[in-house]
Amino acid sequence: MLFLQLPLLLALLPAADSEDGKSSGNCPAKYKKRGFQEPVSFQIIHIFSFYNHSWEHSVGSGWLGELQTHGMNSSSDTVIYLWPWSRGNFSNEELMEVARLFQTFFIRFAQAFHNHAIQWMLQ
Repeated sequence: MLFLQLPLLLALLPAADSEDGKSSGNCPAKYKKRGFQEPVSFQIIHIFSFYNHSWEHSVGSGWLGELQTHGMNSSSDTVIYLWPWSRGNFSNEELMEVARLFQTFFIRFAQAFHNHAIQWMLQ
């Protein structure tokens, strides 16, 4: 259910000046407009590096257009919010649930790839 809220997050994150006219923080100048002038996509990039049959390393990031908004700490598999507004209007419980879903997906993907790598003899 929370995956359906990710597109909504794009609409709730106008990287613009606040209503009182003050700057919204240290956001780059090209994002300090009232809302977005063109469609902006939110992309999640996750890179796996398989060093051998028992050890892999992964790096993840989230991008709103050309701006990186999220990172992933690969040692603890926690999401790092790079901007104060990156959390949107979600509660801590909702954010933890989404992070757990991504962790589960990425862990299972790595396990499935390892299982198939043995069959494909990619060692």
